[in-house]
Amino acid sequence: MPRQLTAPGAPSLSNVLLNDLRVDSAASVLLDMGAGSAIEIGERRSPVIHVVLEGTIHLNRSGDSAALRLNAGDSLLAFYGDAHRLGDGPADPASDPFIRPGESAGEAPPLIRAGHGKRAALLFSSAITLDYISPTAFAYRAAPDFWTLRAAGSADDPAERSITFDMNQVTRACTGQGGTAFAAAFAGLHYVHMMRLMSLRSLKDRPLDVRAPNTRRMAQVVREIKAHPDQKWTVARLASRVGLSRSSFAEAFVAYEHVAPLTFVTNVRMERAAQLLNTEALSMHEVSRRVGYENEGSFARAFKRHWGVPPRKFVRNA
Repeated sequence: MPRQLTAPGAPSLSNVLLNDLRVDSAASVLLDMGAGSAIEIGERRSPVIHVVLEGTIHLNRSGDSAALRLNAGDSLLAFYGDAHRLGDGPADPASDPFIRPGESAGEAPPLIRAGHGKRAALLFSSAITLDYISPTAFAYRAAPDFWTLRAAGSADDPAERSITFDMNQVTRACTGQGGTAFAAAFAGLHYVHMMRLMSLRSLKDRPLDVRAPNTRRMAQVVREIKAHPDQKWTVARLASRVGLSRSSFAEAFVAYEHVAPLTFVTNVRMERAAQLLNTEALSMHEVSRRVGYENEGSFARAFKRHWGVPPRKFVRNA
């Protein structure tokens, strides 16, 4: 079993989510969605919050055909910043309307119009930046990808309600002087409220040790290697995926898996190659390509070192 790199007395997930992950800043917009229009929200390494101020909007996660319907008063948190689509029509040129880091936010969030038809929905949308967190923290997905709160509460728990507010007042407060500051505070309030309910729903007041960053990082690397044995994995590339130096990553990986990183990569590739040779009618070149070897000869030599027989003899024996 891999050794768990944990520390005694570590803080709970609730403590980390609600205290350490504070909102540092927020890039907010008001989205005036015309009927039959849509906006594509691109992937980002930060949470995105949508609050429906007026009307109804459909939200689709990229690659998912099922649409989520959001009504006035509902709110949604895309915790990992996954790409998604708002609306059910052709994408508007105003797609991905959030300002980029370093750009001036101005005195108030911009009002962006999508489409030309009658208004279908008015949304407050904010891409927030969390304090005291690195992008690698998003590699381990402990939280739901999308968390939705309804104005009337959920079917499972009516207490899980979105924050009640005067929608017209929020719209007015987001305009004019101080609008950007109000929007940042409004986004932060929704974030804390949603994370609190998410923590209560997921953990049910149970403590969960989260101060084991290398365990989470190594688990993520192992999943990626197994899912993509065809990638050109190097120690430097694997280390960069989880924000560690080569030496720190190699030490942590050996402690977790008890083998060197590239040895583990080779083992995964050879096990996958054996599965492909046993179960699929593929050419030797195709099998070698699927497990990360562009040269069939290099693949054959690695396969023989691992299994003791060349690939073709392995197939005959099977």
